[in-house]
Amino acid sequence: MRERPLIFTILSLAYLGIALSIPIQIAIIYGHGINEWQAIMNKITYLNWAVISTSLINATLSYHAHRYLRLAIPISIIIVALNNTLVGMFGVDFQLQTTIMSTLLFIGLSGTIYCLDAKNVLYDQSLRWWKSPVRHRQSIPIFLESEDGQQIGAAFETFDISTSGLFAQGINDQHFTQMELGGQVKITLLGKSGSQIELCSKVVRKSDSFGQYPAGVGVEFQDLSWWQTLKLEYYGRTPTS
Repeated sequence: MRERPLIFTILSLAYLGIALSIPIQIAIIYGHGINEWQAIMNKITYLNWAVISTSLINATLSYHAHRYLRLAIPISIIIVALNNTLVGMFGVDFQLQTTIMSTLLFIGLSGTIYCLDAKNVLYDQSLRWWKSPVRHRQSIPIFLESEDGQQIGAAFETFDISTSGLFAQGINDQHFTQMELGGQVKITLLGKSGSQIELCSKVVRKSDSFGQYPAGVGVEFQDLSWWQTLKLEYYGRTPTS
């Protein structure tokens, strides 16, 4: 999926709203002003905090369409149902019918993750294509080295690059034989002013010229450090000419 299903954005905002609604309700019911935050905090029960915490977790997981949402939502339903039941039975601010209705609404809202698109993404995280790193069209000189330490050809150039991989152009059939699909390749990118970065990668695609893409090899970077990721982002965004 190229775009995040709308339901994940709606759920993320809804869970955030639920987390914020608890202190807001307390402030309204007891007439506290915005500067009386200490009094508001003192009236938040342990179960209230549990609802706030699970709602914030759900909001984050929903935003990222993370598979753990399948586990987090049933837990949050139990906590919300318990909190609302106790409030309805023993509290004086809300009637039991009101808390039962709010629990059912929460269950209905959370159950929307089982609509087709959302469910598919939660069970197959590879469908979150909208999270794929942006590819930058840059011609950066590179050297390729095979698994056995042999240099492959002379210097090549990237056709495009992202923080997850690159496509190297100018590679012919002779070079193809030195790079097996799934094999490891060491890459050295040559930046401006003599800077360079060495990366371990895996060959994921070998292709002839097609459309706007020239003949070449696509590789996926392996075991990047945060510093290498930052440098790759810089290389991708910095014009080479």
